[in-house]
Amino acid sequence: RNIAVSLEDLAAGFSKKLKVSRKVQDSQSGAITSSTNILTVDGRPGVKAGTKYTFSDAGDQLIGQPRQDIQFVLVEKSHASFSREGDDLVTTVSLPLVDALCGGDVQVPLLNGRSTCVHMDRIDPQSSAVVSGEGMPRKHGGRGDVFVKFNIIFPKSPLTQSQKEGLMNFLPSK
Repeated sequence: RNIAVSLEDLAAGFSKKLKVSRKVQDSQSGAITSSTNILTVDGRPGVKAGTKYTFSDAGDQLIGQPRQDIQFVLVEKSHASFSREGDDLVTTVSLPLVDALCGGDVQVPLLNGRSTCVHMDRIDPQSSAVVSGEGMPRKHGGRGDVFVKFNIIFPKSPLTQSQKEGLMNFLPSK
């Protein structure tokens, strides 16, 4: 069975209690009954999607067949702001064209709800930034990084003729 886990839970670690049912066959009468059990899956901080948790002999117990195991597989839920690449996170920050041209301090959100400031002199569509040590926890200590991509937002309304002339006089054409 798959267990869907949020990126925040994968970063912080989690404990999930799962109710499972199984068939148990009586060795004397052959009657089959169902029973339920609660299994607990504990994920350490930084655990990756695809990790398997196996509970030996927790599945069906039918005469003439080996006792069954139950296995859970972690599946990472999609996140609105971040994607995971190994121990690193990738996010995109949107900013207006004027901020991209002038540069300055850009607020970068982090997975834990905080944000950090990154200084950029100028930002073009290929620009990126790295926030070291704010990604996913690593198995043997430390954390990955956050890679920041930029989405430059152009003005929604057309420029007036005087705005266009001002830009042409101000910005170099080559």
